[in-house]
Amino acid sequence: MVGAVNPCGFAMLPAYLGLYLGSGDTDGRAHLLGHIGRALVVGGLVTAGFVLMFGVAGLVNGIGSRSVVESFRGLA
Repeated sequence: MVGAVNPCGFAMLPAYLGLYLGSGDTDGRAHLLGHIGRALVVGGLVTAGFVLMFGVAGLVNGIGSRSVVESFRGLA
């Protein structure tokens, strides 16, 4: 949920995609297919990075939360 409203993501995503996909001239189908292939690779890598980053953050948060809950259970 945080990633969907991340202000850095909204500001940087167009610049990031513009950098990697480029706005070069397309003189034919081969160039268009190359751009589409590169767009799919960049999109896949961005998605994998997003899932990995938030997955690791979720695991760390979950482990930390569990240890806090267990420590409070020991006090009761």
